[in-house]
Amino acid sequence: LLIGGHSLAFYGYPRNTLDIDFLVSEENTDEWFSQLRRLGYVKIHHQDPFAQFTASGQIPIDLMIVSPATWEKLLGNSRDFPFEGLTLQIPAPEHLVALKLHSATSPYRARVGQDWEDIRQLVILQNLDPKNPPFRDVILRYGNEACLHKIEGFCHDHRN
Repeated sequence: LLIGGHSLAFYGYPRNTLDIDFLVSEENTDEWFSQLRRLGYVKIHHQDPFAQFTASGQIPIDLMIVSPATWEKLLGNSRDFPFEGLTLQIPAPEHLVALKLHSATSPYRARVGQDWEDIRQLVILQNLDPKNPPFRDVILRYGNEACLHKIEGFCHDHRN
């Protein structure tokens, strides 16, 4: 599944990013690593659940590795987008928010401001309602009450 900055463009929020991010099942990690090596990529960082690869003259690739159950859930609710003769699968907007909340609340994340702007844009552009119980549950599961209030503020600010 395509995630990260490039996935946001398909939901109406294009932004510059220096890498391509994919979400993969841990069952397929060895296959991904092998394919990337065949394409000339070198693993420069791997600390579960993230792996980063680079190749001379190529765009860097980051992998977020998830359990098979999480993979199936995100894949089952993903959306297909045509792109240059391909069909890209991208998680539903609510699930992208969950991934961004996971990143934004990580103590190791350096780009928290960008994560919150991505969340704000997804919420506004996709008309996500934090009062809707399934979305509210996602926010509280991958964030906390403070995250919920911040997202409610995005909606309030947008309406005014």
